[in-house]
Amino acid sequence: QMCIRDRRNAARQTVASNALSPQQRATWMSKVMAHLEKRKRYPQAAQDRGQQGVATVEFTLDGQGNVQTVALRKGVGFSALDNEVLSLLRRASPVPAPPDGEPKRLTAQIQFFPRS
Repeated sequence: QMCIRDRRNAARQTVASNALSPQQRATWMSKVMAHLEKRKRYPQAAQDRGQQGVATVEFTLDGQGNVQTVALRKGVGFSALDNEVLSLLRRASPVPAPPDGEPKRLTAQIQFFPRS
């Protein structure tokens, strides 16, 4: 018979074995960011006005990489760019699926700067 402490340890081990290693997470995150970058649109009106900056967005994914929720955590401060960040996440869904197939909550920075 398992005592309560043994069950807790077994549960912790199960959770730990399902977690991504730092290297797996970094590799997967770089795939997600590349996926987003390919689909990002820098609105021409914002470029013409010299609007630029970095937005921070938080989003949740299901185990298949489908975007479930999106929230702008820190906007650029220009509505055209802030709206593009939110549209980007919806347009880019699904993103590369988490390697462990588990739902994830992610925070990403989306940059808008003119290309030189």
